[in-house]
Amino acid sequence: MNEFDWLLKLKEFKGEVQLGSNHHLLPRFYMANFANEKLKVGTKNRLDGESRLNLSPNKILIQRDFYSFINLDMEADGSVEVLISKIEGMACEVIKRRLTVFQKFPIDNDDSWALSYFAALQLLRGRRMRRTIEILCDFYAKSKFVGLNESNAREFLMTNGIEPTIEEVTKLLDFKEQLPDLFITPSTNDHIQFLLLSISSWASMFRRRPISLVKFDKPILVTSDEPLLFYHEYGYRKSGIATSEEIHLPISPQHLLIFGASGSMNSQFLLCPSVKFNSKEFNKAMFNNCHVLIVFNPDFSYRGLGKLPTKEPILEVLATKEFIPENFKENSLLRNPLARFQNVKESE
Repeated sequence: MNEFDWLLKLKEFKGEVQLGSNHHLLPRFYMANFANEKLKVGTKNRLDGESRLNLSPNKILIQRDFYSFINLDMEADGSVEVLISKIEGMACEVIKRRLTVFQKFPIDNDDSWALSYFAALQLLRGRRMRRTIEILCDFYAKSKFVGLNESNAREFLMTNGIEPTIEEVTKLLDFKEQLPDLFITPSTNDHIQFLLLSISSWASMFRRRPISLVKFDKPILVTSDEPLLFYHEYGYRKSGIATSEEIHLPISPQHLLIFGASGSMNSQFLLCPSVKFNSKEFNKAMFNNCHVLIVFNPDFSYRGLGKLPTKEPILEVLATKEFIPENFKENSLLRNPLARFQNVKESE
């Protein structure tokens, strides 16, 4: 189970998924767990606070060809969607069985791997990870030109294997002047490659944690397009796959899947604030953690969703001013309000 042989055989699946189809950014089966008896969910947008009710899970968080890529044969390829569907399918079976009264924890090795790959996939698959890769690419590309001027342009060209003619120097300096108006973005292949190359390593980090399932006596949980929350000693943070005390993944309004402390053998745990679970803090953290949408069962009310979260930058850079590309913050604002890049902090 933990080998996931099809990672090495993606080419066999090429063509199984029709190109041009809508890809879900959050699994349909997962969102269906938050649907009401009419199979409808509600959403709340963190950008403008808009709430919408009675939506089909099939119609939200979708994007055409989001996981399609160009393979080494220079052909459009939909095989990654097959991989994602397989990971989701195995996790779906495990979650369905674990939500019945007939299945108890702790779980066996295969089921643990299935849940670990599923959790890793949720961290890697979405728009926030793709946007993060885009911002890093833009920052790295522009940082190469920081400090470039007429006196060192020839050296810059020679270092990069280009003959430093007057024409090349002029073109280089002209290009640098245009950088503030450009956003340098990588191919979507880079996101797909990162997902494929790292998912096994990330799944292994989840696998080292014991897994428990907590059932609450009433529906109190929401989820989002970024459904994993990292719990540390003093509350939730936006990162910490290796350092957090627990990792929380809601799998229904009443069920919370918990990956416990790394290396621990204890599968009975819930270290939330003051030992007692605080649904308001959880839902507030989920709202703050999401990229765009909160998803919930529209038949119930939930604590922690009243105040619109602050639009925080995806990334921050800590550096002296001369190492930060000019107008980088403004450039990264062009794509998505949540993708602000804060370049104000300067190291001492």
